[in-house]
Amino acid sequence: MSTTPNVWWYAKIINWLGEVLQEYGIKLNIVNEYGTSKQCSICNMEHENGRVKRGLYICELTGIKVNADINAARNIAKKAGYEVPIPKKILSYIITTNGVKSLTPKEGQQPRPPQ
Repeated sequence: MSTTPNVWWYAKIINWLGEVLQEYGIKLNIVNEYGTSKQCSICNMEHENGRVKRGLYICELTGIKVNADINAARNIAKKAGYEVPIPKKILSYIITTNGVKSLTPKEGQQPRPPQ
């Protein structure tokens, strides 16, 4: 099976999304994601062994550990022109029917499972 139909659908979805967002006054920024999972979002260098296993990226310069998907998302945000501060602590959340609940305990509190 050819990948050409997938490219057409991707372009169609992007065009549709751009039109819908334009109706609400929102500009769509399309960013090429190539290389964003290889580059370190902390020091902006490519580390040969930065991605130590699926889901984990470690900056060889600073030793900061970050989820590999978050690392790539931070790089995409930089490419789009956003200022991306160095994380002190990555918080974990779960989406429930009652909203977004934090899974990362606050200082001095014990973590509780979501209900």
